[in-house]
Amino acid sequence: MNGKRYNECVPFEREAFNEALHVVRGGKKRILPVNVFTTTKENYTPSGKVSKAMFDCLISKAYADEDSTTDYFAITATHGIYHLWVAGEWVRDENANRSTIAITYNDSYVMYKGEFYELKFTNEQKSKLIDLLSKVYERLEKEYEDARWADYHETESSMAYAHEMNNLTDDWYSLTL
Repeated sequence: MNGKRYNECVPFEREAFNEALHVVRGGKKRILPVNVFTTTKENYTPSGKVSKAMFDCLISKAYADEDSTTDYFAITATHGIYHLWVAGEWVRDENANRSTIAITYNDSYVMYKGEFYELKFTNEQKSKLIDLLSKVYERLEKEYEDARWADYHETESSMAYAHEMNNLTDDWYSLTL
């Protein structure tokens, strides 16, 4: 910190040092603004590769994007200087003659000194992201089905009521008063 080693720091500098390390390691303490942790070229070079630990941290914070639909669905997560936003949809696989869920858009990045660098995922990480996208799709599909059945039930109830009223009277004008 400011050119000093941890052992050379006074207590308030040690606290700031620990807080800055917390941002990098992803502990449970309060989150500091990103600009408190000053990354230097010596200890960080943006490559876009995501370590297993950082990927697991991002996955643990991932949630479905609020604009997701059954046609186009996305997951998002943010941790420190890392941001994950991956969208997927059903894609026709001509070789297998079937449709599968695939990543169709990736806006994941790490920010270093005001510059954005695209995150590059390994094949294993991509398959984990596709699994998460599949779970989001399944949840959206279930919500859609539940809404469709609720609408169907409401329509059936309204039609049954109208049929019952029709059997009670032929005078529709008196029913609307």
